Amino acid sequence: MKISFKFFFLILILLQVTISPFAHAEEEKKEEKTKGLFKYKYAEGLYIAPKFIYAHSDTTGWIDLDPTLKPFFHDDTFGNAIALGRIYKLPIPMELRFEIEYATTTPLEDTSIVRISAPPSSTGTTTTDLLVDFSTQSQTVFINLFIDYANSSNFTPYLGAGVGMVFNTTQLDVGVQGVNAVNLSFDKEYSQTFAASGHAGLVIDLTNFMALDLGYRFTMFHPVETRLALSSTDEVVFKTSEIFSHQAVIALRFTF
Repeated sequence: MKISFKFFFLILILLQVTISPFAHAEEEKKEEKTKGLFKYKYAEGLYIAPKFIYAHSDTTGWIDLDPTLKPFFHDDTFGNAIALGRIYKLPIPMELRFEIEYATTTPLEDTSIVRISAPPSSTGTTTTDLLVDFSTQSQTVFINLFIDYANSSNFTPYLGAGVGMVFNTTQLDVGVQGVNAVNLSFDKEYSQTFAASGHAGLVIDLTNFMALDLGYRFTMFHPVETRLALSSTDEVVFKTSEIFSHQAVIALRFTF
């Protein structure tokens, strides 16, 4: 009986010695694999993110001589951006991201037809269609703040908000439809305005250092204006309401 117990304990010791290194190695491999998969998600550090932007924007304008005339403009534009940011770990399963972003887009260009009525005369009331060509190109600098909802998968949803400045170049031309000789070109106006944005999206981890960011953001730009000098003292001012932009954003984030 004593011999059998000794033999039993000897077998246990041999199994422990034999299996333990393999089990430990497998555990380390699994841990390393997990670190590789989620290194981006739980890592603090800097990142750089080139972005591609598709936007649908719209606004309403009016001329101060007759504020009841409100041409509506909308257009689909494309843009590029570059962002530099930093990720901060939180004691809860969330991460805080802070970034500075510079973006430029193709011009928002549209033509709106505005029908005006001349005062009644002996021949009755006549109407004239004005062609209003509006163009504004924007460059933006934003400070964005995001909250990433970390989880055990490679997919991380997030919410965010941003504030910034917009540098606009605005041009307006007004003509009478069918009469090429009548055309008024407003001065090209350069302005700086305030902007704000809201963000939502999903981050997909691709490698240890690279992630794909698929996002939507709603951006509101402060009104822009341009003017036409009639004389040294008189001028006509064209203003817009806020410019609203719905944007789809695709970005690649590289952490380092």
